[in-house]
Amino acid sequence: MTDLTLTGLRVVLEVARTGSFSATAERLGYTQSAVSRQIAGLERAAGTPLLERRHDGVRLTPAGRIVLRRTRIK
Repeated sequence: MTDLTLTGLRVVLEVARTGSFSATAERLGYTQSAVSRQIAGLERAAGTPLLERRHDGVRLTPAGRIVLRRTRIK
């Protein structure tokens, strides 16, 4: 079973901000592959896609928006 990790949640937050795995990797000092693996792990843990991959970048799915809302510090 894959767990939700703080690193993974940080990555999905940054992907949501940038709309790009490449931009997220650059901002966080990771490779694009590492960002992709973090997202894949979170999606496995959640049991559903968190991001919609599109030709113009990525966007949060409804499930991704819920995860993002729950990870933000108030």
